[in-house]
Amino acid sequence: MFRSESTPTHVSSGIHRRGSPALCRSVSIVLVSLGVFGAAGCGRNQPLSPQVASGAAPVRVESMALGKTPAGPLHLTGVLGPGALYVIDKPANWNGGLVVWAHGYTPDFQPVATPNLGPLLPFFLSQGFAVAASSYSENGYAVAEGARQTHQLGQVFTGLVGKPDRTYLVGVSLGGIIGLRLLEKYDDSYDGALLVSGVVGGSDDEVRYLGDIWVLFDQFFPGVLPPLFGPRPGPFPQAQILGILTDPGNAPTVQILLAFARERGLTFATGAEAVEATLTSLGFGWIGALDFLDRTHGHVLYDNSGTIYLAPGVPQSIVDQVNAQVDRLTSTQDARTFLRHYYEPDGDLQMPVITLHDQRDPLVPFLHEPLFHDAVESAGQLSRLRQYNTNSFGHVSPTVQGQIPAKFLELVGWVDSLEPTP
Repeated sequence: MFRSESTPTHVSSGIHRRGSPALCRSVSIVLVSLGVFGAAGCGRNQPLSPQVASGAAPVRVESMALGKTPAGPLHLTGVLGPGALYVIDKPANWNGGLVVWAHGYTPDFQPVATPNLGPLLPFFLSQGFAVAASSYSENGYAVAEGARQTHQLGQVFTGLVGKPDRTYLVGVSLGGIIGLRLLEKYDDSYDGALLVSGVVGGSDDEVRYLGDIWVLFDQFFPGVLPPLFGPRPGPFPQAQILGILTDPGNAPTVQILLAFARERGLTFATGAEAVEATLTSLGFGWIGALDFLDRTHGHVLYDNSGTIYLAPGVPQSIVDQVNAQVDRLTSTQDARTFLRHYYEPDGDLQMPVITLHDQRDPLVPFLHEPLFHDAVESAGQLSRLRQYNTNSFGHVSPTVQGQIPAKFLELVGWVDSLEPTP
């Protein structure tokens, strides 16, 4: 079922033809949306710093086996495979539990670096849990790399520190779909998962959402954006788009655009949220579309060839005109195979999973949650899923961030209730 913190909810989320021709302001509207979560690891510009409740100086070990579980606090760093950096923290009062952290999307032009969990690191340590986190060997939509290297963390931890009694996956944003991939592929290695603002509905629907907002904006305001998978002529034109969306003279057209965009997953409660949501979606499309294209060797993976665009309240003549004129793209078979492989969840959960999501998330829209619910229901595993949402706007908003500790402790209690502690 879907739950907010109060009551259960199930929240869904003059026409022109295309002319010829870098969370949350300026190109940083995208980068901050991607990296808002200094507290949860989407932003990765600082190393994960050692923080231990006892105040004792942690032991630092670089890729070195310790032989037995050390008694004191530890802060370990090293290299995980080619190009990935890991960090492990263990408190002096280790309770035998391990949190394996899967971070969110990092633009491919940023350097690879270890995640920064912010205040969540001292929280986990204060509760007696060890924490293991790594960069991925490359940035961007690195689901394959993220799954491989996040899973290796458990093996590294066992070799350096000791075998944990319980292992919990915590994945944020892109880390949500990486976490699901690990749960399905290595269900005997994890005891439960907390997935926050995750791409849990699958890669295909995320690409479709971003592509739909892009082509719809281009339909109403041609000449501002290049083709979705075309070369970028310069930096993201945030100021120009902001001016278009806030120009009173454009208000009627913007309202029609938003009616279409809302049907494709864009969610907002106010005019200001609508502007920010549109900018965030387009901004991520600006950097993300070419990342996707590179991963599919130049083959298009967005397909709206059969999409019927709807807009309740908009005259049918305008709806018909949009559907007749909007830019249409057709994906290739190998690109579709890529999306299925990286990655579409099957919903066959074998352990407790809790999800947490903003209802009005402009980057990983809330539509992922009902899609995931339906997949789990089809697999007959709803008893292993609890979904929560907050009445808030943003991608991993402060409201969501503030609920992570409680939801993690709920997960721990749920796992403990199902299986006695070894």
